[in-house]
Amino acid sequence: METTTRSNVPYVFRLLARAHPAEKLSGGAFEQAMAILQGSEFSGLMTLETRTGLLARILFQRGRLVHALRGEVEGARALEQLRAEPGFNAIALHPLEGPALALALAAVFGEARSLGHSTVVNVPVLLEQLRREGFSGVVALELGLNLKVWVLKEGEVLEGSEVLEGEQRGRLTELLWPGAPIPELGAVEPAAPARAVETPPEALNLVSAGELEALDPERIWQAAQEVINSRFGSRAAGVMERFRRDYGGLEPAQLLQSLSAQIENVLGSYYAERFREMATLAERSVAENVEGR
Repeated sequence: METTTRSNVPYVFRLLARAHPAEKLSGGAFEQAMAILQGSEFSGLMTLETRTGLLARILFQRGRLVHALRGEVEGARALEQLRAEPGFNAIALHPLEGPALALALAAVFGEARSLGHSTVVNVPVLLEQLRREGFSGVVALELGLNLKVWVLKEGEVLEGSEVLEGEQRGRLTELLWPGAPIPELGAVEPAAPARAVETPPEALNLVSAGELEALDPERIWQAAQEVINSRFGSRAAGVMERFRRDYGGLEPAQLLQSLSAQIENVLGSYYAERFREMATLAERSVAENVEGR
């Protein structure tokens, strides 16, 4: 088959975003989310909707920013435009691993031999043809909302979905890609350490004077760990490592406010409130005793 002239990246990124459930983040937290994803070794897509309704996507591999797409603009220029946006209507994460991640990487660095070609496929026959050919790359078959992906190296299947028997009508994508080392997007610089949040007077109303005195830093960290675990799962360790690096030297009251602000920026007010409640719950009875004397 001849190499298609359609753009690999928008098609495949859209396909993967549709096939993999999204984890929604706060729309105003782009820089914070970028820093956390780089620190947590996240692999997958970040989908963003600009204030004007334009869709953008960023690909990460183990925390490394690999590619950016904003409308019809790709690469470093797309990332620069995203950093210049005043905010976003929505931000969502689509974690990818194994064959799905390989498909995303092949879309960026490989060459499309077919892209969403509507056809009838006998998967065992197709894989045997690719074996004889010595094909290296990624093959994807869309079956309605289901996506089947296989990764091949010199004709041998390295990993992938179960091999379906019989003929299947769907959309076939074949991306030639040797699986070479992946360069990082050149425009990306390590995120600057987060600065401590100065506590405004109204923020101190979140806890009473007695509670401020009774705040336990370890309890604050435990509360942050629970909230981050609930949203980031296996990637939580990297997020917490970054938080401890940036905020580990703060006094308890400032630590509470700084972590609360970061959690609200990235995950939204519900998770920030949940964090504050857990961080101060154990101290409330102590504070009540102190204030009641």
